Amino acid sequence: MAILSFDAMGEDITESAEMTLGMSLLASKRPAWNPSNSSVDYYYWYFGTEAMKLVGGVFEKKWREGLAQALTVHQLGGEGLHGSFPAVDAWSDSKATVHATVMATLALQAVQPTNSQTR
Repeated sequence: MAILSFDAMGEDITESAEMTLGMSLLASKRPAWNPSNSSVDYYYWYFGTEAMKLVGGVFEKKWREGLAQALTVHQLGGEGLHGSFPAVDAWSDSKATVHATVMATLALQAVQPTNSQTR
């Protein structure tokens, strides 16, 4: 959030030692699926994805790969839940499948190039 906030205020995030440290830390803690140790965090993954888009380069590429690995293989497929994501993240109640799916989908959507990036 700090990276996104600094950018929103018009600060050059690449000129700040603190932001550089934050970006390195974020890049080292890429998305990973392990519900037993609370590593599933849809909010972190969404906002981290938005921050990594600002960073770009190899950090963003590795983040995208981690996110794809963490999410795409864990979509639910049966009992009317096709395409949803399980509510196993740090913030969801066990019955909050809609919430989990919204946050996971936002994270996946954020890694897609914008129209201006595809031109």
